[in-house]
Amino acid sequence: MALQTTSATGIREGEAVHLPRELLARVFRSVSYRKIGSQVEVTATLLAPPTEEWTTVLAIDASESMRPLWGKTLIGDIPLLIQERYARQGWMREEVRDGQTLRMLLPEAYDDALANGYLKWTPNEIERPGQQFLELLAGKLDARQVCRLLVFGTGGDPGWLDLGKVTRAEAVDRPLPGDEEFEFGSEARLLPLLQHLVEAATAVPRTLVVVLTDGGFGDAGEVKDFCRQLASQIKTRARNFMKFLAVGVGPHIHRKVFDDLEGFEIAPNLDLWDYLPLAEIKEPEDLLSTIFPVDRVVAPAAVICDPNGKVVQEFPQGVLGKVTFRLPADASGFTIQFPPDARVLAQTLRLPFRKRDP
Repeated sequence: MALQTTSATGIREGEAVHLPRELLARVFRSVSYRKIGSQVEVTATLLAPPTEEWTTVLAIDASESMRPLWGKTLIGDIPLLIQERYARQGWMREEVRDGQTLRMLLPEAYDDALANGYLKWTPNEIERPGQQFLELLAGKLDARQVCRLLVFGTGGDPGWLDLGKVTRAEAVDRPLPGDEEFEFGSEARLLPLLQHLVEAATAVPRTLVVVLTDGGFGDAGEVKDFCRQLASQIKTRARNFMKFLAVGVGPHIHRKVFDDLEGFEIAPNLDLWDYLPLAEIKEPEDLLSTIFPVDRVVAPAAVICDPNGKVVQEFPQGVLGKVTFRLPADASGFTIQFPPDARVLAQTLRLPFRKRDP
């Protein structure tokens, strides 16, 4: 079977074609087109302002309340007869707590209970969204195409752990938590991490921090006061630009904490924090559409050309996150140029398909 390509000349009038994600240039969230006579009408949605340089961070809550979501809590019930067998085999020990004698399982008992299905680990609900967010941030937004990964709410000082920078390719199958060892803290303290990230942001123009958490912060009041001051500093340009997005996860999300963090304006119609429940994220790109809505101006100007360099559309007064323009029906793609640095991005409109064998 030979791999060939097709363009709009091979589609029916008015039929919409959506380019698959793997064909999209880095800056686009979606590109679609439909044939209208001798032309195609193209609709392209930009993920983020293409002329802005961003540094990205993913911070994941590793406090005790999040332990089940990391797949680190055993659940189930061991029948009494099995417990008695464990005791006879010396796989249990007795421990007195608050005047009560408790039977504690030894490692051999845990291994047997897991092998026989009496106990099982909670499902890991952090790994897959974590991988998707890392892949999105490193692959589509970060200027250096890496995303810094941290966990916070851990036991001991400073209360957070840097797990390094992850590339888009590494993010696809990056195990979470992986080989890194950390202790789940008794409560999530966010302030120490925020203070560190604010200081790190002095070396870069813009920072986006995505926080995956249930919001059970033990220092919520301190975080609110700190963020109020930080927003004021960013708005007056005393601090480099920072933006935070909280993604709520788990069965018991502390929504009021996120509500209290909203409203600290850093630019017209833009707050320091946004909130989005994980359950409402259908595609990873939904993260960025929350921060960069399609009706926001993402570039001061743009020029769109066909493959021959002919200008087909100009946007001299600003470019919204979603643009529509027309090309010849046989056009294999287009370029979009963003003044003043004349950055040029190319996007194919060719769809691969397999020719059937005779």
